[in-house]
Amino acid sequence: MDFLNIANAVYYKAGGKIELNKEEQEINNLFKKKNKTVFILIDGMGKILLDNLLPDSFLSKNVKGVARALFPSTTAVVLTALATGEYPATHSVNGWFNYIEETDESVISLPFVNRFDVDKKLKVKLTDLFHSKTRMQNLPGKVSMIANSSIVKSDFSRWSRGDTKGYGYRTFKGAFQTLAKLINKDNEKEYIYLYIDEFDTTCHKYGPDSEEAREMLKTINTFVEKYAKRYKDKVNTIITADHGQVRIKNENFFTINSKDEMMKLLKAPPSGDSRCVCFHVLAGKKEEFKKLFNSRYGKFARLLSIEEMDKMHLIGPGKICDRAKKRFGDFCALLDREHAFLYVADDFDRAKLKKGCHSGDSEDEMQIPLIVF
Repeated sequence: MDFLNIANAVYYKAGGKIELNKEEQEINNLFKKKNKTVFILIDGMGKILLDNLLPDSFLSKNVKGVARALFPSTTAVVLTALATGEYPATHSVNGWFNYIEETDESVISLPFVNRFDVDKKLKVKLTDLFHSKTRMQNLPGKVSMIANSSIVKSDFSRWSRGDTKGYGYRTFKGAFQTLAKLINKDNEKEYIYLYIDEFDTTCHKYGPDSEEAREMLKTINTFVEKYAKRYKDKVNTIITADHGQVRIKNENFFTINSKDEMMKLLKAPPSGDSRCVCFHVLAGKKEEFKKLFNSRYGKFARLLSIEEMDKMHLIGPGKICDRAKKRFGDFCALLDREHAFLYVADDFDRAKLKKGCHSGDSEDEMQIPLIVF
């Protein structure tokens, strides 16, 4: 069972016209006959992290199963899969940073801005990066998305929900108040998607094993428990995460900048994410790049060619489409559990490096909970 199996089962329960496989049918069997379907995605809340931080919580006690995150285990990849019903081998988004070869641009995916100059107008169109059709607008009945006010009106949010209704929140109290209003308004068929991003942000800043992360998750758990006691008999509620996180020590963060020797072999700065890093190599330089990378980082990372990834079905059960091959590049480096990698500005301050990271294939990042009540 993986994230997309959960997403498909929820979509089907909300009225989506798709066929379910065996795993998705088993998830669907957990749901009751209710008109309203509430899907809550808590960004960064991996199953292992939930067990470690809040072992006796309401969230932990209602885990019905453990699923696999999609790989790369990072938000842009998973949210695009949620919107489209496609694995990254098809939807082609490879992480937070995407290199668009057609326009020779490096783009930060979800904000959809130039990676190195947010004020610079992009040549690439949103639909060239997020090229698949979204499926929320195909649901019968009402469809609503609740997300932080800072992102609910973003180009990606509007695209992903198919221009259905979006409601912003500034506090968790506001988020669950909006959720309650939508539930209480009527008993018509409705799909409500609540996306909570603050936990992931806290884990990045302080570390996934920090007291700050535990307190944030404790707060979320309190709001979910109060909501559940009031509405568990009125709606189907499904909660999961997009990925987990691992703590990375500052000294275990590899960085390169524009002056690095490796950049002479690349078409663009490394893309993807900090623990699954994508490299677009200049023609005729693949062997030289492979030798240089392995001499530096071979003890800490697996360097896979796009052909090897295709054979391994690493980013989806089917073959990698041509567009995805362009986005993922010639090689991807999978860092071990203790290390991360980042392309930085020439004057970058190491103190600004994140304490929590994801996108790798460790169990901490790849195990996500399936919570149903």
